[in-house]
Amino acid sequence: MIKEKLARVTLKGQFRLFQSFEESSNCSLRGSKAKLDFILMFLKENPSQSYHGFLFGISQSKVSEWISYLLPVLEQALINIGVMPKTGYEYKDPPHNDDYLIVDVTEREIPRDIEYGNQKEAPYIKNLGYY
Repeated sequence: MIKEKLARVTLKGQFRLFQSFEESSNCSLRGSKAKLDFILMFLKENPSQSYHGFLFGISQSKVSEWISYLLPVLEQALINIGVMPKTGYEYKDPPHNDDYLIVDVTEREIPRDIEYGNQKEAPYIKNLGYY
């Protein structure tokens, strides 16, 4: 999918005159794996563009260009294989014949005392209000 887009459109969004494209040896993100790593890491870690550029050895402006170029490609690929997450989904009560509910939760850090003896004491934890 990325190869088809690269054959038609430049990184700056301009249509190519000739639809045959071969990636240059000095490309800032050479190969599909590098592009996939780049966009997935950006989405997962949410770094600043300058830091992300530092990680991949490219400038902040080039990071911005690649993000705007690769996000629609990734979105279309996820739609094509049927795994694009739904947006605006609203919870509805399950049918009455189901006796389970699957919930996605986020883990939260619980502060603990550094001393081993205090970690073993249940009253310490109860005083924090977690139980």
